[in-house]
Amino acid sequence: MIIRHDFPNIIWLKKQIDRRFNSTLNTSSTASMGWPTVLLNVKSQANYRGDIKGPFSLFYNIQGQSKVSVDNRTVALRPGFFFLTNASQAYDLEIPTSAETFNIHFGEQFLEEILESHRFPNELEQDWRIKARPYHVYNRLYPQSPPLQKLILAIHQREREDFVDPLWLEEKLYAILCIILTISHKDFTSIERLPAMKTSSREEIFRRLSLAVDLIYAQFDQSLSLEDLAQCSFFSKFHFLRLFKVVFGYSPHQFITQVRIQKAKEWLQHTDWPIHLIANGIGLENTSSFSRLFYQKTGMYPTPFRMMARK
Repeated sequence: MIIRHDFPNIIWLKKQIDRRFNSTLNTSSTASMGWPTVLLNVKSQANYRGDIKGPFSLFYNIQGQSKVSVDNRTVALRPGFFFLTNASQAYDLEIPTSAETFNIHFGEQFLEEILESHRFPNELEQDWRIKARPYHVYNRLYPQSPPLQKLILAIHQREREDFVDPLWLEEKLYAILCIILTISHKDFTSIERLPAMKTSSREEIFRRLSLAVDLIYAQFDQSLSLEDLAQCSFFSKFHFLRLFKVVFGYSPHQFITQVRIQKAKEWLQHTDWPIHLIANGIGLENTSSFSRLFYQKTGMYPTPFRMMARK
């Protein structure tokens, strides 16, 4: 298990991938070949990492923004969201200006051992559907959950203090991977809500709808029209609207509102930003509009919520 605060040389890295890391990052003579588990917590200025065939990986930013590209599509990654790539899937990572990454590349053996631990009957039965496609997730943005954020921040704090107990870290990474698999598994449940048709057709519809979800997560602070979202997904407006509600259980407007409220909650709890800046940060014009919306969705006004959340 490796923690790095710099990106390895790209030429060197690609050679090691071709060699399956034989006698490289794996310092133990008994280590199996293939990707080791690597945590990249890097503060970087403008940077580009192209055409890397990685393991099952999570891309996350503590600060700043980056862009991740797979299969000829690019997503803008900002704090509060994560992006997943599959094992042996080539990706590009671009940091346009500056960012602090917290990317986790799950080692092949580490991942396989965790998946194997979920194959025993009568234990973690909710994971059986995950096992059917253990290395396959949809390449899209996912919102961080509070448990995932707590785990990432705990690791970030420990490794910044220059002390990370290997056993503690392995347990935390195990917990992170279990959360990721559970979250991504919901995608397969969402697909089943679509009308009866070929599995490949359902998956294509979900993939196209996910393009709109990516746009919402990347630009929830901007004005997005139904036309914008439908065009992004290559559907007509009302075909898009119908399918979106079937798959995600919310209309696009409800979905955007939910994302905005969740981000407002995070900022109220974890920052000292004044209310008007939080309102602007989620795309609302004034404090009054934000306060009314926040009360409608949570039953509390922003300031009392902040006070209660910090107790």
